[in-house]
Amino acid sequence: MDAQEILSELAEAEAVLTGLHFVYTSGERGGNHGPAYINMRRVAHKTVFLDAVAADLGEAVRSLRPDMVIGPETLGRTLADKVGSYLGIDAIHCDIVELEDGSKVARFSPKLDLGRLVKGKRFVIVDDLLTSGGSIKLVAELIVEHGGIVVGAGVVVRRSPDVGAEQCGVPELRVLAEVQGFVVLTRDQCEASGPCSRDEPIVRRPGHGWKLEQDEPNAKPGFRDL
Repeated sequence: MDAQEILSELAEAEAVLTGLHFVYTSGERGGNHGPAYINMRRVAHKTVFLDAVAADLGEAVRSLRPDMVIGPETLGRTLADKVGSYLGIDAIHCDIVELEDGSKVARFSPKLDLGRLVKGKRFVIVDDLLTSGGSIKLVAELIVEHGGIVVGAGVVVRRSPDVGAEQCGVPELRVLAEVQGFVVLTRDQCEASGPCSRDEPIVRRPGHGWKLEQDEPNAKPGFRDL
């Protein structure tokens, strides 16, 4: 699939939401804000679409010569399995866990003990959506911690062209489709001239509005469900 076909599929599935008030995972003081959101979970059931983009991701990262593929939960796990199958190599997954101090780390589930498979292997990281690069960087750090080698990453959609391999902590980054004109505001900017300034209620889900409500239940301009 080319980039326009990917974006058309997302639009048809209503995975790209605009004209609302969202909180993102990145940023301080409860996260950055913005009027749009890319909800890739809207295509989580579309197996034919995911097979197609996994094949494209596989071709995009093939030259990196990975031994294994890894993806973070949730949709990254599905893509890792599909990309691994396409390339004929093994795939594993990990979780992104929020700690008590609000920071995040990538971890392997102790039940599966997937960390035992990492040492000495060349890994490519795959994910559905690239926003700040934070999740991919955490996965890269986890691989290095367990003695693996990160050769690059591949993503289906990138929200901002300003986020590249350096922000992701990887030597190479392959992107299938770009979303143009995506506005990300700090909370101060939102309060000055964004949805906050217009008293537009924050969407709980998708996004992290629910987390902001949990931490600041009286935060203005309030919260709403879709």
